[in-house]
Amino acid sequence: MTEQTTPTDAALTGQPPQANASTLIHDGAGAYLLHLRDDIPGIWEPGAWSLLGGGREPGDRSLEETARRELREEAGLELPDLTPFSVEQARGSDGRTVPIQIFAGRWAGDPATLNLTEGVMLHWFRPEVMPRLRMAASTRDLIRRHAESVRRDSLGTATSTAAEGTNPAHQPGPPATASAAGPGPTEDDVWETILRLARRFDAHEDARGMGQTEQWTLQVLKIAEETGEASQAVIGARGTNPRKGDSHTWLDVHAEVADVIITGMVALARMRPDDAEQFLRCQLAEKSAKFLPAAPAADRPSQEEPA
Repeated sequence: MTEQTTPTDAALTGQPPQANASTLIHDGAGAYLLHLRDDIPGIWEPGAWSLLGGGREPGDRSLEETARRELREEAGLELPDLTPFSVEQARGSDGRTVPIQIFAGRWAGDPATLNLTEGVMLHWFRPEVMPRLRMAASTRDLIRRHAESVRRDSLGTATSTAAEGTNPAHQPGPPATASAAGPGPTEDDVWETILRLARRFDAHEDARGMGQTEQWTLQVLKIAEETGEASQAVIGARGTNPRKGDSHTWLDVHAEVADVIITGMVALARMRPDDAEQFLRCQLAEKSAKFLPAAPAADRPSQEEPA
C-alpha cells in the first residue's frame, strides 16, 4: 500500500512501528461500515471515507486493545470478536511509512444509534459503490480483499457441506452470488459444484418466500453486476480514470471475468437444473460452428461400414 487506510495524526509523529490499529467492520452480508472524516486542516485524509482506528496509548496492552479502545472512544461501539486481517502501510507527508494492524469484526446495527465523537458520520457501503466515494485507493483495495476472502470462505463451506452429504437447503447461506470460485473443484466435477451452488441459492431464496421467476430474474441481473465489475477492473488496470488511477491489476480483471462465468453457469443451472450442462454444450456447438472451420475430411470419423 502507498496510502494509509486509517491513520491517526499521531501515527505520523514518530511513534514506534506497529503502534496503530484500525478495524474493518462488516455486517456479514456484504456491507462495510465507513467513517467520514472531518474536512478541516491538519487532519489526515480530510473529508475522506475511512476505517475507525487510531494510535496505541501507554495503557494498551496489545494492538487489539488499541482497536477496541478506539471503537469505544470514537463510536461507543463494542464488538464481541476481532480477528487480525492484515498489516498495511501508511505513508506520511514526510514520506515515512508506518505499519497499521488491521482487525476485522462483525456488526450489523444501525450506525445512527452510535455516539460518534470524531468525524462527520458512519454509514454502510457495499464494495461496488466504493469507487464513487472519496477514499484512499488502499482502503478500497483492503475492503475488496476482505470481501473476496469472505466469499471464498462461504463457497468453500457450501462445497464441503454438500460433499459431506448434508442437505445445503437446511444451512444458512448468502444470497445468490457466485462471484468467487470455491476451493477444490476439478475439471470433472465443475458442473457438480455449480449444481450444488445453484441448489443452495435456490433454498436460500425459497426460504425468503421468493418465487421462481423473481429468483431467475435476480440471478440474471447478477450476471450484469459481475460484468460491470469486470469493466471497472479493466478501467482500473488501464488507469484511464484520472481520478482513480491504477486501481486494479490484470489479475483482478481475470478474477472478475471468472466471476462472470461462474455466475452465468449458476444462472443456467438454476433455470435448467436437469440439463444445464447438456444445454450449454449444444449452445457451444451451435455458436462455435459459425466461427470455427469444419474439420478436415481426414480428421472426420469414417461413415463407411467396416470391411
